[in-house]
Amino acid sequence: MICGSGKNVGKTTLSSLLVKYFSDKGKRVYALKTSSHLHQLDKDECILKEGEDYAVVKESRKNNKDSSLLLQAGAEESYYIQASDKHTMFSLSNELVHQFPTDAIFICESGGLREYIRPALFLFVLGDKADKNMQYQPEADYELRFGEDFNNQLILNKYIDLERFI
Repeated sequence: MICGSGKNVGKTTLSSLLVKYFSDKGKRVYALKTSSHLHQLDKDECILKEGEDYAVVKESRKNNKDSSLLLQAGAEESYYIQASDKHTMFSLSNELVHQFPTDAIFICESGGLREYIRPALFLFVLGDKADKNMQYQPEADYELRFGEDFNNQLILNKYIDLERFI
C-alpha cells in the first residue's frame, strides 16, 4: 500500500515502479487507486458499480490517469474506486480484492484504506510540504521522499526488501 503527504509527491510513480518490478519477476499484479473525491466519470469508462457517492471502475484505456498508468506498468488489471465515505471505500475495495487470485501481488495507492487494512508492506511518500490534511500520520514500513530517496535502483535494491514477496 502506498500513501503520501499530498499531490504530486511520487505515489503513482512509486506504485508503477512496484507494479513493473513484480510483473517483470513473473508475478501476477493487480492494482487499485482510490480517491475520496468524487470525479465526473467518462461515459466510455468500464464502470462496474456506481451509486450516488461511489463508483468502481475497471481500467481498460491508455491515458494519463493514475489507474491507467498502473495498467501500462504491467498490472494484469487496474481499478479505480471513488467514494466519499471511507467505510464504503473499504467495503468496495474488500469486495474487489476477494476476486483476485490469492497468489497475486496487490498494489494499492490509497490513503483512506490504511485505517482499515494492515498491508504486508506500507510505503509513505513525503513531499516538500504536506497539502493533505492528515488526521493522523500512519506508521509506515518505509518513508520515502521523492527528491532524496527516489532513485529506482536504490529503492528496489537497497531500501526495500521486495524479494520476500516473490
